[in-house]
Amino acid sequence: MRVLVVEDDASLLRIVRDVFEGEGFATDGADTGDAGWYWAEQAVHDLIVLDVMLPGMNGIDIVRKLRAKRLDIPVILLTAKDAVEDLVAGLDAGADDYVTKPFAVSELLARTRAVLRRKGTIGQEGELTGGPVRLVPSVRAAFVGDTPLNLTVKEYELLECFLCNKCFKKTI
Repeated sequence: MRVLVVEDDASLLRIVRDVFEGEGFATDGADTGDAGWYWAEQAVHDLIVLDVMLPGMNGIDIVRKLRAKRLDIPVILLTAKDAVEDLVAGLDAGADDYVTKPFAVSELLARTRAVLRRKGTIGQEGELTGGPVRLVPSVRAAFVGDTPLNLTVKEYELLECFLCNKCFKKTI
C-alpha cells in the first residue's frame, strides 16, 4: 500500500514517513501544498496524510479539489489546528479523519486502519483480501487460503495493487 504524507515540517515529515514505512507502507512525501496537490491528483496512493497549514495551497483546499475531481482517496488531516470549527471544516471538505498535533503514533496508525477498513482497502486484521487471496502487508506475505505464496518483490507489489483496485475486487 502507498501513502502520501504532506507536511511542511521536515523532521515531522520524516518521522511520519518512517512510521508508515515501518508498518510496510511505501511512502511519498511533499513539503508544500502545491507539491502535495501534484502528488495527490496522480491518484496512485491508498491514503493521504495531510497537514492543513502548508505553504502554497492549504490542506483543506487539496481535499476539496480531490473530492471535486471525484477522487475518493482516503485523507487523514494531521494538523495543529485543534478548534472544533477547524475539525468541522476539514471533515465537511471531505477528509475522512482529523488528528491534532501533538499526536500518538499508535492513534495515527489505528485511525489509518479504521479509515482503510471503512474504504474496504484492508480487512479487520489489517490484511488485504480478495476471494481466496490474502496479503499481510505488515510482513509482506501472501497466501491462497492457508498456503503461502513465494513472490518476488514486484509480484507482491502487483498483487497488492490489484487487491486495492476497486475494479479488480468486482471480478473476484
